[in-house]
Amino acid sequence: MKVKAFRTKTEAKDWLKEKGLTPHHLDDVTIQLVPTDLHGNVPHIGSASDLRGGY
Repeated sequence: MKVKAFRTKTEAKDWLKEKGLTPHHLDDVTIQLVPTDLHGNVPHIGSASDLRGGY
């Protein structure tokens, strides 16, 4: 995927939505772009999930 620079947060969010992608935090420094429908249907584990009460 080609690297793209965004001027605003809204521009970035719109691009992600247009592409059907969601940022997934792999660890404390890595973010992966994954298909939104997949991201929403897979249970999450880890510290962020723990803070939200688990999956």
